[in-house]
Amino acid sequence: MTRSIGSIVILQVLLFFAVKHCTASDTTRVFYIGNSFVYTYDVPAVVQNFANLAGKGLYYEQHTPGGISVADAAQGSSAHWLNPAVFNTLRTGSWDFVVLQDNQGRFVLGHHKFPSLATSKVVEGHIKIRDSMRYYSPCAKMVLFAGWAFQGGYMPYSPTGVGLIDTIAINYAFLNDSMHEVISPIGIAWRRAIAMLPTVNLWGPDSAHQSAAGTYLTGAVIYSTIFRSSPIGLNYTAGLDSAVARTLRTIAWQTVSDSIVTNNLTLVTIPISQIGSTVAVSGTYTSFQWYRNDTLIPGATGAAVTGTNGACYSVTALDSDGCKCRSMPLCYVASTGISPAMPDCAFTVYPNPANDLLHVRVEAAGAHLTVTDINGREIAEHVLNTPETTLNTSAWNAGLYFVTTVSGEQVYKKKVVIHR
Repeated sequence: MTRSIGSIVILQVLLFFAVKHCTASDTTRVFYIGNSFVYTYDVPAVVQNFANLAGKGLYYEQHTPGGISVADAAQGSSAHWLNPAVFNTLRTGSWDFVVLQDNQGRFVLGHHKFPSLATSKVVEGHIKIRDSMRYYSPCAKMVLFAGWAFQGGYMPYSPTGVGLIDTIAINYAFLNDSMHEVISPIGIAWRRAIAMLPTVNLWGPDSAHQSAAGTYLTGAVIYSTIFRSSPIGLNYTAGLDSAVARTLRTIAWQTVSDSIVTNNLTLVTIPISQIGSTVAVSGTYTSFQWYRNDTLIPGATGAAVTGTNGACYSVTALDSDGCKCRSMPLCYVASTGISPAMPDCAFTVYPNPANDLLHVRVEAAGAHLTVTDINGREIAEHVLNTPETTLNTSAWNAGLYFVTTVSGEQVYKKKVVIHR
C-alpha cells in the first residue's frame, strides 16, 4: 500500500518533498537529491510503481528544487552541499540508498573535466553529501545519476545528445574514482534506446528535460540498480505503448546487468553461482533469504538452495558489517554436457533470462547463428552481417535454448533461458 504526503507541484521554480509509504517487513528506503530532471514526470513515482508491482517495499523522500546543482557557487546555501534541508533529511532517514542527481551540464566539458572550482565544486560537493550519508546511515550507498544533457548537443563539446551522454558517463566514472559509490547507467540506457527505438523521443519539448518515455526508462534503470531485479515482466507502462514500454524495460535491465562491475554495483551485490545441483552464495554473509523467480521461498534461509531447471534465483543477506545486500538473479540450468568450444569473451547474449527480445553480439563478421531448443529443434537461423543483432523471441515458449555461432573454425555456444 502506498500513500502520498504533501502535494506534488511540477514547477521548475519550486522545491517540493514527496513521501511514499509502503508497509512491508523488508522496506528499502531511498532519498532522492536533485532537481527538475528527477521531478519531471516524477521519476521516483515510476520506481515506486515498479516496486509495488514486484511486491517490494519502498519508502522514499525527495529534495528536488528546480535548477539547483550539487555545489554551484552562485547558488549559495540553496546548492545541495550547503542546504540544511538536505542534511536534516540525511540525518533522520536511516537510508539504504541516496540517489544524487547533479546538473548534468557540469559533466559535459570533455573527458575528466569539470567547471572551475570558483564556479562549481562538483567533486567536493558530492563527497560532502556522501560523507554525511555514511555518518548517519552507515549501510547506505549513494547512487550517482549518470544521465543525459541537451538533445542537440552543446558546442564545442559535442554536436549531439548522444555525444554528451558518452562524456557524462566517462566523467561520472572519473568522479567515482574518488566517491567509491554506485553509478546508475541511465545515459547508457538512453543511448541504447535511441538506437533501438529511433521513433521514440526520450527528450521533452525543451530538448533538455525528459519526455514521459525518458522518465520511464530512467525509472526502470534506477529500479534495476537499487533492487537488482528485472522490471521486464512487470506489467506497468505509465501510459506508453505496451511494446515500447517492454522494450524500454528490457534495455534498462540489460544495461544494468552488463555494467555491474564497471558501475561498482558489486559493492552491494552478493555473488552467487551454480554449484552442482545448487545455487550458492560466495563470501561471508549471514541471515539469508532466497527467492525463486522473484518470489520468496519459505524456509530457504541457508547459504545455498537446490535449483530447478529454468528457474531464476536471487538472495538477500547481511554482510560482515550487518548491512543488507542483494544478489543479481541467476537462472539455474541443469547440466547438458554442452560447453563453449572456445572462450566466449567475443560472444555476448543478453539479457539472460530474456522475454521478447534477445540481443546477440559476435565480434567475428559473417558468423552463422542458430538457436535450438532443449530437444535440438532449430528455432532460428541468421547470418550476422553486423556485430550485433536482435532476435524477437515473443513467440518462443518459456524454457532453455542454445545459441550457437560459427565463424570459420571458431564455434561459440551459450545457454539462454526464455522466461515468461
